[in-house]
Parts: sequence; structure tokens; C-alpha cells
Amino acid sequence: MFSQQFLDRIYEAAFIPDLWKDVLDTMAERTNALGTVLLGMTDVRQRSIASDTLAAFIAQAPKWENINARSQLLVTLPNAAFHSDADHFSEEAMAKDWLYQDYLWPLGLGYAAATHIRVPNGDTLILSVERQRDHGPFERTEVDALTALRPHLARSAMIAARLEFERIRGANQAMQMTGLPSAAIAADGTVIDCNALFSALSEQILILAKDRLQFAHPAASTLLALSLERARSGTGEEALASRSFAMPRTMHSEPASSISCRSGEPRATCFPAPPCLSW
Repeated sequence: MFSQQFLDRIYEAAFIPDLWKDVLDTMAERTNALGTVLLGMTDVRQRSIASDTLAAFIAQAPKWENINARSQLLVTLPNAAFHSDADHFSEEAMAKDWLYQDYLWPLGLGYAAATHIRVPNGDTLILSVERQRDHGPFERTEVDALTALRPHLARSAMIAARLEFERIRGANQAMQMTGLPSAAIAADGTVIDCNALFSALSEQILILAKDRLQFAHPAASTLLALSLERARSGTGEEALASRSFAMPRTMHSEPASSISCRSGEPRATCFPAPPCLSW
């Protein structure tokens, strides 16, 4: 069902993200579905790539953290395979779930084959192939064909995650070359990577258990927590806003005149100056 050329395209997408739409479209076309959505659940935010045929699906998408039987079930199933929702829900059960009754069915959708993939950076990816309701459930051969793709999809996702980490590390090393301490942190305050100059700021900046970042100065630490909260819950300019923190002098270190924080993606980079932090 899927050619070697298509498998090669999956790996190419790890290096050229624009190719993912072609991958998703082909997965849907070969399984008689309307389209495919790739949902990245990173920290407390979510991003998605989807087939153009699912534009209405994405435009009206509810928040995926809302409780629905389909998403709850998926994360409990073995993650080494694709799973058809029709194998786990009867028509009667679907009719009782708001996801089908209020969202999928009015759009003409109704059946899906999906899997979840956990990547090394802690994120969870959900791949869901969406089929029109009047086309009926996925056949076992179609689900098996998608499952055969899953190892390639997972490896491509891991390569992409590694490339992103190397990009972050490269940015921190570039900041070090200019004499600025820097670190990249996730939206929950976890340190992803930092340079040696940043690590040396132990009197002003603390890295706690589970790699959580905290400032020694209480007021600055409170401002950091508020900024991260805004980055997680804000949209538009609020989520993209840059913020600065005054870091007082300590017995053995000079003050950090500012720490500017810019966030937009779930992962942000903070650049302080003179000691610079980036998240």
C-alpha cells in the first residue's frame, strides 16, 4: 500500500517540515480517508499540521484537553500500533460522546485510525487519519498498513526532535561566543539546554529538581512564573511579549541588568544581558 519512495519521504520530512503535509495527505489517500492531522502536544500548548481537506476540522477544533472518550482511550492503548475507534466504540457509544455528536458528525466525519508517539523531549505526537462517516470504519488491512508505517513515523519524529535540540544548543553556544549566558527553557520552566556561562550564575539563577529554573531573587522569580503563565495561556501579542527582569548584585557577582524573555512557541528562549538568559 505504501511504497519505498513514500517511506523515504517520511524521513525527508524530519529535515524539511514542509513535506509533512504531503505525507499526511498520502496516508489519507491510500486508506480512503478525508485527511490526516498531526497534533503535537508540547508542554501545555498544542500545535497541529493537517491535510488541507481537514481545514473545517481544524478551524472548529475544540481544545483537545477537553474530556472525550476517544482521546482518553487512545493514550491508554499500546502505542506501537494504529487503532480504529470503531474497534472500541459502538455507534451508540459514539452518540453519547460530545466529540462525535457535536463536532465530528456535523462535519461529515465519524471514523478515525490513530496512534500516539512519545518523543525524547517529552512531547507527545498524535497522528489521526480521519474518515467520512458515510465511508464506514477502517478495514483491518488499512489499520495494519498504517501500523506498518508507525516505526518510520516515530523515527522521523525523533530525528526532528534531535535536530531541534541541536538548533537550540547552537543558539546557546553562539550566545556564549558573544559573552552572554543563555538558556532555553520550556513553557513550564524546565531547562532544555544552557551554556557554561549560564551555569556559572549559580548565585543568581538556580536549577532545581527536574531541571526547573528559579531565580534566587524572589521578586524576579515571581515575575518569571507570571511570564511563563502568560506564555502558556496567552494568544497573539500577549504570548509573544518580551519581558525584562532586574537581577540584583550578589556578594560574588555583578547585577544582571535585564533578562529579556520572548516566547511564542511552546518552547521559548530567554536572553539575559549582561548575563543573558533565553527561553
